[in-house]
Amino acid sequence: MFSAPFGLAAPAVPAPNPDAQKLIDAIRDQVAGTPPHMVYVIDIVSVRFGGYFTAEIRQELERYRYLQMLTLNDCGIVSLENFPNLPALIRLDMVFNSIPGSHLHYISASRHIQTLMLGANKVEKIEELAALKNFRQLLQLDLLNNPVVNLPGY
Repeated sequence: MFSAPFGLAAPAVPAPNPDAQKLIDAIRDQVAGTPPHMVYVIDIVSVRFGGYFTAEIRQELERYRYLQMLTLNDCGIVSLENFPNLPALIRLDMVFNSIPGSHLHYISASRHIQTLMLGANKVEKIEELAALKNFRQLLQLDLLNNPVVNLPGY
């Protein structure tokens, strides 16, 4: 059995996801013929890939190190755990999913985000938005149709 050093927990490994290939194929179809270093936009809508990011999905997206805009709308996303590290990302669009607010910290490596579209997800508490505090360049945050917008003082 693997034991992490100094009592640290081993990183979570997502379970196998047979639908992950659907997203990988959609990405590859969209960028076909373009060298990875020249892919700046990936726009995926309504591709159901199992709801979470597998190591294979993460690896595929991280190939595009200069990716600036990523759209994954209406894809049935339920978890942001294992979200890829996309340092050049400035716009992230993930509306019409089921992303809980408690998962927002998983996108913190993409700290240059200027526009974050999370309408129609499951952000419930204002405290969950604290995960976004290090997004110093954030100019636009869409939380329309999330439970948090109905709270007093929002």
